[in-house]
Amino acid sequence: MTETTTKKKHPPLRAGDTVHWVNNGPAVGTKRNDIHGAFIHLGERGSVMVITDEILEVNQDREGSSLFDIIDDDDEQIRRWGEVKIRRGPKPDGLTDYVPGTVDHELAYQEAHYRIEATTSDPDERAARLSVLNQSELGRGRPRFENTTKYLRDE
Repeated sequence: MTETTTKKKHPPLRAGDTVHWVNNGPAVGTKRNDIHGAFIHLGERGSVMVITDEILEVNQDREGSSLFDIIDDDDEQIRRWGEVKIRRGPKPDGLTDYVPGTVDHELAYQEAHYRIEATTSDPDERAARLSVLNQSELGRGRPRFENTTKYLRDE
């Protein structure tokens, strides 16, 4: 016996609706352009877009389909892209601009670290600010990159 699930039907996106990216991609056309066809916005994790009538029009193919047709269908997004990329609504609280434990996480940490180093001249204040950074969500769960070299001897 197979189990089926009923998906809640959402109304189609309209001008004024907001979408946010939960993972990088896909690219969304934003404005018609006679030379290149359309200007695009490459969605990055955490970015937000307010939908306009032109965005809806630019993203329709010849058959009237659009990537926005699957915005509420996680299964179809996973089938198409391997993960959920885009969702309806504003960016939720707690959604970071990086996936925890990835290189992007490490780069975000390094940027924050360098900003503290560059803007804090007092060593005690710098140490305190770096301690706060290291205890924050950005400082915890960082990926650890290690290289191990094994030297073989000639015997």
